[in-house]
Amino acid sequence: MNIPHNGHGLLFKKALFLREEKPELDIKIFLSTQQNIKNPLPFDVKVKYIKALFPEISDFIQNKTSTEIFSIMKKLDSEYQNIIMLAGSDRVQHFQNILDSYNGTQYQYQEIEVLDCGNRADNTLSGTQMRTYVYSYDYENFRDSLPDVPEELKEEFFNVCKGYMRNEL
Repeated sequence: MNIPHNGHGLLFKKALFLREEKPELDIKIFLSTQQNIKNPLPFDVKVKYIKALFPEISDFIQNKTSTEIFSIMKKLDSEYQNIIMLAGSDRVQHFQNILDSYNGTQYQYQEIEVLDCGNRADNTLSGTQMRTYVYSYDYENFRDSLPDVPEELKEEFFNVCKGYMRNEL
């Protein structure tokens, strides 16, 4: 997960909706760790702001021991027979194909289902676009791509992102 934005909120809402329909479902949110300019925020910083921006999912964020999808699938293999993964519309088929191709060799699930959480065609629902807003010091569009939280939190988050991306600005 890159710089958190409203697109991630669509995933979180879908997860909570599924849980409401089927209370026995577990929700687990795995966040990527800081790697490069495409993922500029350290794990702890990302968790802090995701919890502030999307408090309804705070309890479902997992620790940072597994952040790569195949490691996560292997880890969950001993706990679950079925997996539901949520993704933006442009990534559903890719994830379904890749997860299915390793089922039976890297992990063993009866069913893997990747569900569509909405159209990512809107550039404001993109981590790349969020980074572009930071690069161009475009606070207005950055702010508008975040959920309805206090303005001070949005400003703080923008400045934190600028700080972590300063070598690229």
